[in-house]
Amino acid sequence: MLSVWPFWFVVALITTTGLLALGASIWRTRATDGGGSFLVLIGGVALWVLCSGFEHVFFDLESKLRLAKLTWIGIAVVPLSALVVALQATGRHHLVRGSFLGMLAAPSIAVVALVFTNEHHLLIWKAASLEMVGSVPDLHLPHGPAFWASVTYHYALVFAAAVMLAAKYVREWPRNREEAVLVGVSMAAPWISNGIYLLNESKSPTIDFTPYAFSITAICLSLALWRGHGLLNVIRVARSQILDEMSDGAIVVDGRGRLVYMNRAARATLGITKIVDPIPASLALEGHPDLLHALEQAPDDDGREHEISIHHAEGGWRTYDLRVTTLENFQGIATSRVLVLRDVSESQQTRSALRDSEVLLRKVIDLVPHMIFAKDRDGRYLLVNQSMAESAGLSAHEMIGQSNQPVGAARHEQFEQMRTEDRKVIDTGRPQFHPEVQWKYQDGEKRTYQVSKIPFTDPGTGDPSMLGIAIDVTESKRMEERMRTLAFHDALTGLPNRQHFRALLEENLNATDRRDRRAALLFLDLDRFKQVNDRLGHAHGDALLRTVAERLSDCIRLSDQIIAPESTERQSTVSRLGGDEFTILLTDIGDPLDAAVVAMRILESLGERVEIGGQEIYTSASVGIAIYPDDSSDADDLFRQADQAMYAAKRRGRSRYAFFSPSMTEASERRHAIEQGLHHAINRGELEIHYQPARHATSGLLLGAEALIRWKHPTLGWVPPNEFLPVAEETGQIIPIGEWVFGTVCEQLRVWRVAGLSPVPVSVNLSGFQLQQSGMLAFFSQVLEDSGTSPALIELEITESTLMSDDDLTRATLRELKEMGVGFALDDFGTGYSSLSYLRQFPFDTVKIDRCFVQDIVTDPGGQVLTQGIIDMAHGLGLRVVAEGVETIEELECLREAGCDAVQGHLITKPMPAAAFTRYLEADKGNLLDE
Repeated sequence: MLSVWPFWFVVALITTTGLLALGASIWRTRATDGGGSFLVLIGGVALWVLCSGFEHVFFDLESKLRLAKLTWIGIAVVPLSALVVALQATGRHHLVRGSFLGMLAAPSIAVVALVFTNEHHLLIWKAASLEMVGSVPDLHLPHGPAFWASVTYHYALVFAAAVMLAAKYVREWPRNREEAVLVGVSMAAPWISNGIYLLNESKSPTIDFTPYAFSITAICLSLALWRGHGLLNVIRVARSQILDEMSDGAIVVDGRGRLVYMNRAARATLGITKIVDPIPASLALEGHPDLLHALEQAPDDDGREHEISIHHAEGGWRTYDLRVTTLENFQGIATSRVLVLRDVSESQQTRSALRDSEVLLRKVIDLVPHMIFAKDRDGRYLLVNQSMAESAGLSAHEMIGQSNQPVGAARHEQFEQMRTEDRKVIDTGRPQFHPEVQWKYQDGEKRTYQVSKIPFTDPGTGDPSMLGIAIDVTESKRMEERMRTLAFHDALTGLPNRQHFRALLEENLNATDRRDRRAALLFLDLDRFKQVNDRLGHAHGDALLRTVAERLSDCIRLSDQIIAPESTERQSTVSRLGGDEFTILLTDIGDPLDAAVVAMRILESLGERVEIGGQEIYTSASVGIAIYPDDSSDADDLFRQADQAMYAAKRRGRSRYAFFSPSMTEASERRHAIEQGLHHAINRGELEIHYQPARHATSGLLLGAEALIRWKHPTLGWVPPNEFLPVAEETGQIIPIGEWVFGTVCEQLRVWRVAGLSPVPVSVNLSGFQLQQSGMLAFFSQVLEDSGTSPALIELEITESTLMSDDDLTRATLRELKEMGVGFALDDFGTGYSSLSYLRQFPFDTVKIDRCFVQDIVTDPGGQVLTQGIIDMAHGLGLRVVAEGVETIEELECLREAGCDAVQGHLITKPMPAAAFTRYLEADKGNLLDE
């Protein structure tokens, strides 16, 4: 037995040297995928073999035990590296990453740690001793529990590698019989040898053949995978669809001079049928000596192009560019030659056009604002446009052929994930589309891209590659988010908008049904909001709307907030529908009067002054109330009813609330008919001017007349002015109607003048909307000039509410009209704000006392005192006073005693059409009050 140990030591040295040489060859030639894992496998086996051989040289227990411990490093490394080799050989590269390998290596590292500390716990070996067989000491290590756990785990790794490789080569058995046999031997050898060793119960010194079996594994795997990277890969690629679809002819000849492949274009050119089995090239190409000569000269002309003439199978000689390429294996031995034929007979012009087209295409691609790129399987850029290069912080020239991580990318894992996806597209041949890819840059900026990737063939090499386009959709996504927010909330006030409130309304009306309670919908519209915009500008108007929104929210109880659908968050019941319209939902009321209390609270809050930009603004609102389910159980009907109630509140004098009643529906329909009819009233001649005279209160002399508009609707009949004029103001029809009234009055004055009648001053009501028109002054001047009417015969009546705007345009217009000679009267004095500043600041000639004062002057002492005060005040300012609506002699006497200057009303005569008033003028006797 003494001679056995030196022998195994020599065998170990020889085996180790051979393994190291094999590893160096693999590293130098890069002959297989995963060369690094092969080197680890071979290094582990070499360490194992070397330690096993050296162990038999030493005769002391300490040295043998030290080498046994070193052996375990190889034992731990070999199974894991064999699994990694198998993963790479079977295309599972995505699993070969740090986290996965770390998880697999953790048990092996733990075992090695246990081996080196075994004397403290005896988990690997229960004891360590030398058994002498003759004079030869043999290391005896009874196995502990951790030893068998380690064997089980490591053989599980080897088994997993064997299963993956077996599955691969069983599928490829017809083409890879030899490789399959080599793989089988490589996987079976360690199992058999180690099994024999572990099951050997003899007491004689034993030799562990396991490391030598793993040497067989490393050698056989290397040979199998090397062959897989040899000629067979070339043939498979040549037979792929890409090569077969090439317009150029491709011919493959193996190292033995046999023609093994010819693509469709080459067969069509040479008139050769499809090759099933390899045949001698000299026989297959005997009709084409130039090709045979090119094959013979391949080693000297490798890779160079030259032209040859070939007689085409369809007839005629054609010129081809021929390139012959010699393919070598990892040992540098020529294994095959590939001939590529390109028909250039008519290609000169085509080449020029193609070059121009490529330049143009390149320019077009560079002009595209999106990132366009192409990569090969190794992640190297084949194509980048200008946008892609700029995003990477490099030039397009610098990026081509590189696979560096783009400049500015914040996380390396993003880049690795991108490379994995690129390979998946190339490997599977399936396009991928990612609607949203988040990319974070080093400066913290986040961008969103829409990425499309498709497989394609590199036209230069014929290799499978990937073409992609990345569209920056960051701004569109932000806009989409913004639009989503705007879709449900008002941008100005932050309140729910109409659409969002509608959904909340329906959800909470259903909840109200379940609680058997009532709900109230309040529809609110600001009074005279347009005047704020016109007077102070839209910025002030927007600020006022925001203030109104805040005050409305403060008026609502917490219990009136509603739960948003599919949410537990309570939301405001106040919404802005648009413009100056708001809605409020009260979700839990026991009695409709509860809604009235809230409405009063709202009107009181909105009535408080608002200071915006140094300007004091007073506002009010009209509120309509509809009760659920009393008025309606449908959300749309409830909206409509609250809207109708709001208009009813406006008609009743604004700054108030009104409950919906069924009669409002009829009133709403009538209002709609009025609104539609006003658009055609002038053209259809439905409007008339009636004149009501005004006489001196004492002498009875005719002082003038007031022009009053009347409208006879074709179906509604006579519509009162106080009904259609507010509608005209709201719809803007008051402008053409006011112009028509002024023009008609001036024309009538011309007719009376031509007829020889004494000139009669006529007062015309002027709307505030007319005063806001910048061209109104020019219009009045033109009408007066065209009709020849003296401005002194025109008196414009203006209400106090019209003067509330008090802007520069109103002041300038009134001042210029006054300079023209037009008179002014303050109409309905005492019914509005009754601000004495109006009488002082504006150029009024007359004050008109409203009928509401006149009708109580006989019976109400307070009314007498108030009327007397108005008259005295007006006279003190040098103004004439006219009382409207005088209907009795008693009222006339009281007005005379108070010093009123003039009166008008039914006591004198009712308003009459122009023809009747003309007869009235002709019959005027000077004093009609005492008759």
